[in-house]
Amino acid sequence: MSDSRSAQNALDRECSVFSRYLIGQPPSAYVLSKYRDAHAKLPYLRDGAAAPFDALLIRLACWNPFLTRLVDSHARVFFKHSGVRAKLVVLLAILESCAPSHRYFDRSEPCGKAMLLLITLYHGLTFLGSFVLATIVLWPARFLLECGFARLWTSR
Repeated sequence: MSDSRSAQNALDRECSVFSRYLIGQPPSAYVLSKYRDAHAKLPYLRDGAAAPFDALLIRLACWNPFLTRLVDSHARVFFKHSGVRAKLVVLLAILESCAPSHRYFDRSEPCGKAMLLLITLYHGLTFLGSFVLATIVLWPARFLLECGFARLWTSR
C-alpha cells in the first residue's frame, strides 16, 4: 500500500471517529472528501502536532469516540489551540454545512424549562466527568513527555 493511500485511510478513520463523537453517526463520502481536502489545503491541520504532547492527544483521540471526548474535554480547558481542537472545529464546520449531517445542528426540539435544565445538567456532568478523568490520565503523560521520558523509552 502506498504512503498516500495509508495517509488517506488514516484521515478517513480519524474523520469517522471524530464524526461519531460529534454527531453519533459515521461521515458521508462527501464529508470524508472535504476532510481530506481540508488537510491538504490547511497546513496547520497537517503540521499542528509539532509538540509531542499535542501529537499524543491526536493519536489518543483517533482511537474511539470515548477517548475523543476525554481528549477534547481536556484540550478545551488547557490546550485550546491544539491540533486536535483544530481538527474537530474543521470537521464540525464541514458537518454543519452539508446534508444530511446539518440536521444534527439545525434542529430544535420543543421542551419545557425543566427538561432543558435536565439536559443542560446532563451535558455539564458529562463534561465534568470527562474532564476529571482526562486530567487524571493526561497530566502525568504530559509530565513524562516533557521530562524526556519518551526519548528514553524509544531509545531502547
